[in-house]
Amino acid sequence: MKKFFYFILFFATILYSQENKKIAFFIAKDFPTADIPALSEKDLLSVTSNYNSQVFSDILSLNNNLNTDNFSLLVLPYGSAFPMDAWHTILNFLNNGGSILNIGGSPFYQPVIRKDSLWIKGPPQQTFARKLLIGPSEKIEVNYESFYNVNQIIPLNNFALEKNDIPNPSIVYELTYRFTTQKDFPAEDGSSGPREAIVRPLAHIFNKNGYPFAAPIVEIDRLQGNNAGARWIFYTNNAKPSVALIKKLIDRALQGAIELTANPVFASLKKGETPLIRVNFFKPNNKSVTPIKISLRVLDEKKKSILNKKYDLTGINDFKTSTISLDGLNNLSEGFYSVEIETEDINNQPNKITTGFWVWNNNSKIGPTISVSKDWLRKDGKVFPVIGTTYMASDVHRKFLFEPNPFVWMKDFEMMKRSGINFIRTGLWNSWSSAMLDRGAVDESFLRALDAYVMTAIKHEMVVCFNFFAFTPPLNGGTNPYLDPKALDWQKTFITLITTRYKNVNWVHYDLINEPSYSPPNDIWKNSPIGDSYEKSAWQQWIKNKYGYSTNELTNKWRDAIGDIYQPPTESELYYRTYKEDRRPRKAIDFNLFSQDIVTRWADTLNKTIKTISNTLVTLGQDEGGTSNRPSQQFHYTAIDYTSVHTWWLNDDLLWDGLITKVPEKPNLVSETGLMRLEDIDGEFWRTPSLAKNLLDRKFAYSIASKGAGFVQWAWNINPYMPIDNESVIGFFRPDGTAKIEIESLFKYVKFFNTAQNYIDDYQPSEIIIVIPHTKIFAGRKYGDLSTKRLVRTITDHFSVTPSLISEYKLTPERLSKAKLVIVPSAEFINDEAAKILYDISQRGTKVLFTGSLEGNAYGEISENILKLGFVNNSVPVSLFEKYFCPDNNKETIVTFDNQQSEFIKKSAAEKLYSINNIYHEPLPFELAREKEPLIELLKYIFDISNVKYQFGATPISTNLLEMENHFLVVLVNESSTDINKNLKIDNFSSNVLIKAGQSKLLLIDKKTGTIISETE
Repeated sequence: MKKFFYFILFFATILYSQENKKIAFFIAKDFPTADIPALSEKDLLSVTSNYNSQVFSDILSLNNNLNTDNFSLLVLPYGSAFPMDAWHTILNFLNNGGSILNIGGSPFYQPVIRKDSLWIKGPPQQTFARKLLIGPSEKIEVNYESFYNVNQIIPLNNFALEKNDIPNPSIVYELTYRFTTQKDFPAEDGSSGPREAIVRPLAHIFNKNGYPFAAPIVEIDRLQGNNAGARWIFYTNNAKPSVALIKKLIDRALQGAIELTANPVFASLKKGETPLIRVNFFKPNNKSVTPIKISLRVLDEKKKSILNKKYDLTGINDFKTSTISLDGLNNLSEGFYSVEIETEDINNQPNKITTGFWVWNNNSKIGPTISVSKDWLRKDGKVFPVIGTTYMASDVHRKFLFEPNPFVWMKDFEMMKRSGINFIRTGLWNSWSSAMLDRGAVDESFLRALDAYVMTAIKHEMVVCFNFFAFTPPLNGGTNPYLDPKALDWQKTFITLITTRYKNVNWVHYDLINEPSYSPPNDIWKNSPIGDSYEKSAWQQWIKNKYGYSTNELTNKWRDAIGDIYQPPTESELYYRTYKEDRRPRKAIDFNLFSQDIVTRWADTLNKTIKTISNTLVTLGQDEGGTSNRPSQQFHYTAIDYTSVHTWWLNDDLLWDGLITKVPEKPNLVSETGLMRLEDIDGEFWRTPSLAKNLLDRKFAYSIASKGAGFVQWAWNINPYMPIDNESVIGFFRPDGTAKIEIESLFKYVKFFNTAQNYIDDYQPSEIIIVIPHTKIFAGRKYGDLSTKRLVRTITDHFSVTPSLISEYKLTPERLSKAKLVIVPSAEFINDEAAKILYDISQRGTKVLFTGSLEGNAYGEISENILKLGFVNNSVPVSLFEKYFCPDNNKETIVTFDNQQSEFIKKSAAEKLYSINNIYHEPLPFELAREKEPLIELLKYIFDISNVKYQFGATPISTNLLEMENHFLVVLVNESSTDINKNLKIDNFSSNVLIKAGQSKLLLIDKKTGTIISETE
């Protein structure tokens, strides 16, 4: 009797829901169509007759009637065009749970207004789509480039397509998706947010290489919030759809939103354990509590079915669930198992989901030995050029270890492997308390998910770098993330729980923290005092260890009349202003050195924790903030095995990014790089897809040209569940599963290094060293790093020489022993130890060039070491125009120091270049002048007298001739908008090399024979 009651209730619910699903069609006479051939009114009206529907032919009736009480679905059949006079009505309808089908073009891109009985097109714009968090859209011209050549169109997600449903689209509009507006963890900067919606492609267009590059139809199911239950379907191309396809899309939209998920409770099992699979079915606004039947099938790695059973999902009207024990499967052999699940007797699609789990006993030593040499990571002793990506998961992204689906990982890893990826960066950017709330109380499901992830990577022979923390280390109730024992103990415990698990897995190594700041955790992206008692105590000890001065002596050095030397400075004391009120630049120098020491000590502590367990590699993934006063690779390199830099913002100085973060003794990996999308004044794309691809190519090239160990692209998948627009565009694959053309940039490096990696080795030391003026930078002087940027650009663009950069605080005789020339640009001040070392190397024959003013040591004192340099004299601000005398012929010319440099840049009082033994001083800071010709003349002169080998070229092109024992790795980067032929001469090699506009060219050349061993196209 109970079964019969449920049967009647089930069908009554379906009939009730069908009766209430009324459709609103907007079909107005003479309404314009945009970005799709116009659909005939006859065809449209024929469609309406198949449904419980109402046609609105004017704005007034649409505005008066369209609401979710009257209608479930709105159909707009005019491509990109929509009635702007009804925008707020449509928006309210969608926000309150109404579904929509938009046929053709880019949804809500072409506003149309009614004026004087005419339909008038307004300016096309992304405004309205952006409001719905589905814009801007990217125009993909099918067959325009080889990547966009159509091989086949394949329907997906239980959707059927007939041959002529989509007749040869020539344009597809790819939407930008963002499906959350707030953070799960408000105090954590890397937090994603609630998954308010999900996007599914209903079809993909594939190219001949098997990459889906466009989704001509997508559906968005709204899962949370006021619009939960809605299904938005967008036919986003310019091909006229068949009437049959329109009906199928309407039927699909009427089904409303659903989400079927399946996750293993333990994604990795030990032999003898029984798999548990948690299956959830979400259907917002559902009226029925009837259990849902599912069929479940388990397959082994050979696709052999080993279990096939039926189960029930039970629960409330909008959520049904079950945690299913796969009894009888408790003696599985090691390997991967997939689990296919299909719902039965529901009128919704998609009704299938596949998950999986691993069986793994982590007892034996697994994998190659990953080590480092001076310039490269190595795999079993051989150079291992990193061609990597960041990957969590393409479904739940940063929540991948809390909602694991190893089947999704397997599919994504297969594509990454096929694309040439050999290195994966992953880990936690948030949610540490979810993994381990109290010290030692780790979530076993989290660990088992990580096991499964590691096994998936191992199966595909991928090196994994697991990132522990982000931005600032977790506090765990403490007050200082770097110094409080409560925080440190929690961090060490968490790290130990993970590293002990993989002590025998050579494929895995670790990144301590992503893009750290020494600052309060709620105020990151800078270097500033945290203000707690542990910091104060550490500051006091640091001051005593360094100086041992009395209060009066140190306040005198700092020019601090009222401060307490044992109190860390306030933030206002640290940063540049044109006046000194509440600013202590000399004290700022010491605070910045102090914070570098603190972060280095912290990294060293955690590295030693890991090394106690296993001798695996450890790095620290810093962004471009490390080139200024945030934790710097030039300082914390001593605490890690290789340095890392993230090249995001400084697109004019990408080579400098890598060089200023590379130290002589250890590799430097560009462990994040990618494209942040720029938009014009109206929100349209600033760069075309091809220009974006070329920029990424240059980023990859510079990661190699800077003597880097490779690159890690961010990220494989765009994450739509981040509450900021910037994160919703970065990645190779869009949320609809389509690949952006910029993935082609990857392939040239894969092909090049597949051959080159057998020949490349560590590089010979640079003949030119540029000293990083960290005293100036740490004092908060404006544009303290600009001089080194301009020098790097000029030297590589015009002289075909790649210099090395070393902090003034890290100079040693050994580090400078192979240098022919050391350049100290626009220092203004330099610390005493650096002055002594520079003087000493000049005495043994190395040329040293200072430019601009030098007023003393870090505290403005004319110390003995400063006096030995021989040219400290009065300094004055530069004028807008300055006289310059060419060192070759004493010819007088004028140089310009614009952009208000007279307010923060000084020159020496000397008239022109002069020398004392091997120390040369150019009184003008030429590297900061508008004109580069005087700097080029100066460099020619100083290179010649220093016996530096160079090839001068008037046409700027970044030319990096990286010398190894037996080979040259040549990296050429063309930053111009025209093709350039470079006349290249290296030992026995001579050739004109074409570098295409905005692109790069790599060659590996044998020194002895001049043979090209490998080159990019």
